[in-house]
Amino acid sequence: MKLFLLSLLFSISVIDADTQVAQYGGCLNPSAGPDDRAFHCHFDERHCETNEQWIIPTDVIDQGYGPCTCDTDYLTPVFLYSCYEGGVVSCVGEFSQCSSSAFDFGERYNAETNIIDGCGAGSIAEGAFTDLTCGKQCQCNYNYYNNGNIVQAGSTKYGACHSETNQFTCAIYESECEPDETYYPFTSPFLSTNGVECRCDDVTTGACVTGSDLFGYCAVSEASCASDQTFLTRNELSTSSFSTDCRLCVNTWDGPTTSPTAPPPTSSPTPCTTGVGFALQILTDAYGGETTWSLYDEASGDTVASGGPYENVSLINEFECLDDGCYEFVIFDSFGDGICCEYGNGFYTVTLDGELVAEGGEFESSEIEKFCVGDPTCSDALLPVAINGSSLSCLLVVANNGCDSEAGRSHCPASCGACDVYGCADSLAPIVEVNGNRRFCSDLPGLLGDDLEEKCEIAQLSSTCRATCGLCP
Repeated sequence: MKLFLLSLLFSISVIDADTQVAQYGGCLNPSAGPDDRAFHCHFDERHCETNEQWIIPTDVIDQGYGPCTCDTDYLTPVFLYSCYEGGVVSCVGEFSQCSSSAFDFGERYNAETNIIDGCGAGSIAEGAFTDLTCGKQCQCNYNYYNNGNIVQAGSTKYGACHSETNQFTCAIYESECEPDETYYPFTSPFLSTNGVECRCDDVTTGACVTGSDLFGYCAVSEASCASDQTFLTRNELSTSSFSTDCRLCVNTWDGPTTSPTAPPPTSSPTPCTTGVGFALQILTDAYGGETTWSLYDEASGDTVASGGPYENVSLINEFECLDDGCYEFVIFDSFGDGICCEYGNGFYTVTLDGELVAEGGEFESSEIEKFCVGDPTCSDALLPVAINGSSLSCLLVVANNGCDSEAGRSHCPASCGACDVYGCADSLAPIVEVNGNRRFCSDLPGLLGDDLEEKCEIAQLSSTCRATCGLCP
């Protein structure tokens, strides 16, 4: 109770002295069972079910049910109506504002679920179809969110009354409009076309007063007033002797508005002077700390570039200049659920000089994409030539006129200028000696076990026995 009162007092204290937030009543089910929620906060009595009774704001506090709030506190909310269509839950003032084809989710969807500790502005929405949730309710100040999205205060939208003089007044219900006004729900293209967006801090309310000189409190409807009070509509309040500006809520979540400082211009990556530009873009999900990636040179097995982990729900851009060759890109998720789509709509794309070569997001622990740049098949063998108990690297092969032989040219096609003939061919030179017996690439299927695919994952072997390992695409 103390925490709720402090929250309400804070909301009032940070705004102008002539502006106040409305106080809210709710619907009480006096016969609710011990495991049922007996009380729910609402704007007025129209939201109560037949077995419930409306209690005014002062009684809500006196009976220990509140106060009901329309601020950043996620635990004491005024509930809105929920309707569902096309995978989207919409939060509206009443069911008449839902489209005719929408499913009716009721006055207080998910109100019976338990709220995850700390849920509020900046939290990750989660817990769909479970009894422990965050961001899964339609509240006065918080919209409904799908899993993985960031819960934001001030996200619930309201409709507006439009007058014949082309004036817009934000409102919860059509009944708040004057006879010469037309109500448009927040989903109406008419509002967006005219640049009208209404949040709870834009919606004005009426007030409960006593006589002409005693102001009680701001309220949405007459139902919130005590028996000795009179309700003034917002228009009546604006022309009365009272100077109070009544609102559904006040904005305590946005920082003070300042003139924006232009950020430094974003430039495209510097074009590569040699090689090809590798560009990686990643949108992380709600658990960016699980996401990492690596780029390997297939011939050498060396790591060319890597990155991560990252911040949650962040757009990442990485760039590298790649030499000719074949590469293996691997994206990892340490939890094993990828980056889409359970906890956000993450994705990744890989482009080479602007051309898309790989994309994805739905995987488990990792996903592998292979690609080649330039003339990737022309590279010298990483295994040395095995001859007479010695090992000759391609550097020694060239120095000792080994390029004059077919075996030398096939083993070191890049150094010997024989890529057109041997770039995709096996080396004809011996690759290992066993008890004085030379073994060649043709012997590879029977060497070191029967699993050829596993052996070809060894860069030294695949770069040497190119045809046998299918190095060429």
